[in-house]
Amino acid sequence: MDGGVDKPDDGETRHEEALESYRRAHEREQDNHAHQRDALRFAEGSGQWPDDIKRARAGRPCLTFNRIPAAVNNVINKFRKDAPQIKVRAVDNNSDPATAEMLGGLIRNIEDQSQASQIYETQGKLMTIGGWGVIRVDYDYFDSHSFDPELRIINEPEPLNWVPGEYSAPDASDACEWFGDRLVDKDEYEEKYGEVENWDAYLKDMPDDWLSDDKVRICEHWYKEKYKRQLLKTPNGEVYDVAKLPEQLVTQHLAQGAQIKEVPAYRVNRAIMDGCRDLSVEVWPGELIPIVAVIGNELRVDGKTIRYGMVKDAMDPQRQYNFARTSQTEKISLGPKAPYIGPAKAFEGYEDVWGTANTGNHAYLPFNGDIPPARNVVDTVTQGEIEAARMAVDDLTASFGAPTNGDLGDPRDAVETVLLRKKDEETATFQYADNLARAVAAVGRVLLDLIPNVYTNDRWVRIKGQDGATNVVQLNTQYIDPQTGEQKFYDLSRGKYDVTVSVGESYTTMREEGANAMVQVMGAYPDASKVLAPRLFKLLDFPGAQEIAAELMKMTQQQQQQGPQDPAAAAMQVEAAKTQSQMQINQAKAQADMMAMQSKDQLERQRAQFDASLKIEQMQKAADIEVAKAERLLQIEAVKKDQTNEIKALEEQVKHLAGIVQQLTQPATAVQ
Repeated sequence: MDGGVDKPDDGETRHEEALESYRRAHEREQDNHAHQRDALRFAEGSGQWPDDIKRARAGRPCLTFNRIPAAVNNVINKFRKDAPQIKVRAVDNNSDPATAEMLGGLIRNIEDQSQASQIYETQGKLMTIGGWGVIRVDYDYFDSHSFDPELRIINEPEPLNWVPGEYSAPDASDACEWFGDRLVDKDEYEEKYGEVENWDAYLKDMPDDWLSDDKVRICEHWYKEKYKRQLLKTPNGEVYDVAKLPEQLVTQHLAQGAQIKEVPAYRVNRAIMDGCRDLSVEVWPGELIPIVAVIGNELRVDGKTIRYGMVKDAMDPQRQYNFARTSQTEKISLGPKAPYIGPAKAFEGYEDVWGTANTGNHAYLPFNGDIPPARNVVDTVTQGEIEAARMAVDDLTASFGAPTNGDLGDPRDAVETVLLRKKDEETATFQYADNLARAVAAVGRVLLDLIPNVYTNDRWVRIKGQDGATNVVQLNTQYIDPQTGEQKFYDLSRGKYDVTVSVGESYTTMREEGANAMVQVMGAYPDASKVLAPRLFKLLDFPGAQEIAAELMKMTQQQQQQGPQDPAAAAMQVEAAKTQSQMQINQAKAQADMMAMQSKDQLERQRAQFDASLKIEQMQKAADIEVAKAERLLQIEAVKKDQTNEIKALEEQVKHLAGIVQQLTQPATAVQ
């Protein structure tokens, strides 16, 4: 079915071909799906210790010090800060710039109704972690009080349930089929697709992988089929789809010299099927499959697609860090429980006391004999083990594209270099933000493809401007705008439109920058205040700013309508306008200066906090090293002291034995 398929002769043939395509698609993607599942579990923390190692360490700690969520959130928060924004543009001479602006506002409203920002963030996170996410577009009668269908952007919480056919485009937009499956129980199956008289007989011929316990696999199969489209071109260059024109109008155009041409095209179909049959097949109103892939890193090796996110390269360093920290914790916890070693007779009669020496708090420990029991001191954490953990952190940080501790250089230079290093880190993970923007652009193209086919009647729709303001417009018919009194006509059947996606600062930030720019222009060219002052106050958000903007705009319009005036009166009005404009400029400049001062203070506070945090962290690390050194020296001194005591005891024993030998040898000497 790849590259589009001719329409099959019957449903049985279509279903057989779909089953085979389903099998091939899942075989292609099974390794990528397995790796992504591992990455998701690893990022969550539960999959960071392999099962065989956990079994081998039975009874010993397996601690997880998960540093991956912080790195992932660092990327996701960039999506939130610099959210992708869809913009519509006209691409041919039949397109209307006003209609393009309206379509952009309609798409923004659809995004609002769909909570698309959360969907983009969710699928962007899945893509960042494991390399794959899926966004859908669908239409339905979402409003129970409306006769008109609405478009919605749909989130897919289980993107691994969706598998594309073969594709070559970086965003998989050229895939000619998609499969999305899920398991349903028999009750849900019968509720949606009709009763089954004999389940045993029905499931007898169903493939094994389409069954799971008492559940049946249902697959949503999207595919394209080839057909010939007839286009009509009028003498003045306008192009129409013959299938969308009334027959009478086609005849009229042909009489006027219009031409008809057949071109190859694709029709999109959606089939719902199980392992035995097609449950339903419908023709989709658009020309694009409304499934959008959100792809992370992707490589093609020997004809095989390898897909992954940022967690893949971080797995081994994270495991190494977990093991190093667990080993350190284990040694520290075993230090106070080092066993005592001594002659067996030394413990006789005091077994209860010595048996609780590691768990109780005894004032003294009695023993028999002259040799006291001594602890078998366990080795403490060494400097090499501390360095191994630090190296694991550096490897983990480097896998995310961030500068390591070794790259930071002199701490005194950190404040001056932090912004540059932050940019380096953002550049290292920029592909995830760029790929999400690419997917959002594909969503915009799908919406743009569906809008003329779903919003077909002369209906009222709500649109949303870039500034967040909403308005209601009427489609496909001429009407008078109740706000402006202008005659408008948004004809969705004419012209071609395309989408672009911008990733950057929010409208609020751009509005502040625009206000500052207007203040500077008005300061340099006071005569421009007549034009810019109303627009300036429209951008400001202090109480009463919009009312002032409306009054200034009204004054400007009245002055334009009045025409020439008496020179003296005009001069007085000019002076009054200059005075008022200067007051407005001063007020706007004061607000802009205050905003700039607040931004500067906030930046200084952030830099100071960062500098302080960095110094505290460096001091803490230095203190930790010194504490470790001191603990090691104390242990060495304790060992030396224990060894000195043992040497003294041995010397006493040697002297005692020497005295005994001397006593034994004296009588023998006397006899001689």
